[in-house]
Amino acid sequence: MEIKIESVNTQVYNLLEWMILARVLKPGERIDIKKIAKDAGVSVMPVRYALQKLESQGMVINQERGGFFVRKFTANEIGKIIDMRKMFELFCLDNYFHQINQENILSMLQQFIEPVKDNPSNLENLDNELHKMIVYASNNEFIIQEYEKLESMFGLGYFVGKESQEFAKDEHIKILKAIQEGDKKKATKMLESHLNRVSNEISGLNCD
Repeated sequence: MEIKIESVNTQVYNLLEWMILARVLKPGERIDIKKIAKDAGVSVMPVRYALQKLESQGMVINQERGGFFVRKFTANEIGKIIDMRKMFELFCLDNYFHQINQENILSMLQQFIEPVKDNPSNLENLDNELHKMIVYASNNEFIIQEYEKLESMFGLGYFVGKESQEFAKDEHIKILKAIQEGDKKKATKMLESHLNRVSNEISGLNCD
């Protein structure tokens, strides 16, 4: 698991974020800084930097004299996170529907329909890109900036089981087709239904 040349801090942050979202590091688990640094082939400094950033984003907890732990969300907290996501995404879909790029919709639709090859994370990446596309259609830097601050929390639904991935794939295809057809009401209904299902699913994965 060697880190390649780029920004070491950024790569270590991305690695740790992935480990949390993919549940390589489980909710409530203590994070072994030295082991992660050793596995990644870096010093402990970029690992600490990444953990401090993740702490500021609410993804990890720093316990005095105890170290860093993956945050374990309650069902109530998961519900509030999804409410925030709905606030951004449903608002943008409603108010900037006709600003969503149809070429991007077609390209993304084709990628969802085609079999996912070699890389099992393709679906997660497409999932993330679809939701960001809806928000970015606003061209409102203030909305986008606040959305990006919460992006790690919004990613709690990624990297789930194969059966759930198939559900998500089908839901995203329906959302994209509704946008492609210009049916804002249907697209909004499908997006809200998708987010409600995700809320129920990640509540079971990330909390008691």
